[in-house]
Amino acid sequence: PALYLVYPCKEEIFKAGVIMFMEDALAEIEAGLSERETVREKLEFAFDIWLIRPYEVINQLPDAKDLLDNVHGAAGEEMLEGKARFEQLLTNILEPPTSRAPAGAMTAAQVAHLMAFSVISFKENAKDVDELRSLIAGLITMTEAIPPCFLPGRERHIAEWIMPETRVYDANQVVESYTEYRLTEGKAKGPQCADCLWNPRCEGP
Repeated sequence: PALYLVYPCKEEIFKAGVIMFMEDALAEIEAGLSERETVREKLEFAFDIWLIRPYEVINQLPDAKDLLDNVHGAAGEEMLEGKARFEQLLTNILEPPTSRAPAGAMTAAQVAHLMAFSVISFKENAKDVDELRSLIAGLITMTEAIPPCFLPGRERHIAEWIMPETRVYDANQVVESYTEYRLTEGKAKGPQCADCLWNPRCEGP
């Protein structure tokens, strides 16, 4: 009863809980980033606190789906604000490496936006926390120009399979279509590739 002296209804309780979680999580991430050296370590740390930890807690509750529906309904605006602040943290983490990228490459803010929206789908579709961790690891660690036969069990990390059409500014030329360049000039397959199960999808090294 005393709780309702502070919060007039259940929705306000949910809203207060969401705000408290987001403030605590964002503060913990900001405080802990300086203790991690690499971009990968910082991203793993941020996603662990912001996504994996609450995923583990919520999925242990018997009425998890109903709880999430209530939270989204009661604190929708607050959650959007929290997501925007988390995305800004990702942008800050990604600024150093992306600042060295050539003109025309994705900015830190664009990569952060892509990551932030990708993990929402991961959270909704992962069957358990192990799969969620694996999906996030794949988002953070991507490879280019390494064929799937060299990455058994790690094929989801191949960047070409999710790489958008883009223009590339090279040292002495501009590649208008990086997809076309990769498929027609940049890569080639050997005769043994014809028998590979990945051949229809693989671009070659």
